[in-house]
Amino acid sequence: MKNILFIVGSLRKGSFNHQLAEEAEKMLADKANVSYLDYSKVPVFNQDLESPVLPVLAEVREQVLAADAIWIFSPVYNFSIPGPVKNLLDWLSRALDLSDPSGPSALQDKIVTMSSVANGGHNQLFDAYKELLPFIRT
Repeated sequence: MKNILFIVGSLRKGSFNHQLAEEAEKMLADKANVSYLDYSKVPVFNQDLESPVLPVLAEVREQVLAADAIWIFSPVYNFSIPGPVKNLLDWLSRALDLSDPSGPSALQDKIVTMSSVANGGHNQLFDAYKELLPFIRT
């Protein structure tokens, strides 16, 4: 069975995007193992914090690496990606081996898709994710 990691772009409990993720989880019952990434304690990206790897970042990377696919459920913040999600993706896009900055990241070769519940701004949001993650499927 495939492992799908859900990233909900709103940290608000009961957000519309979290509700959408819960519905998707129901639809995937018996078809895939679903888990939710808790990234609420990931610090703001700072190169000074990259080494040694912080435990919270090691855990987040481990969950991403263990996933067969990632599904992002994202609201629109000012016609773009919510800051906390952008910050998470900044961390995850960094090379796993800092001695080789062009080496693979935790996101390398991952299947990534996204969905959004928002009151407008979807096209700009999808474009922002496509630019940030050119391999994304929307």
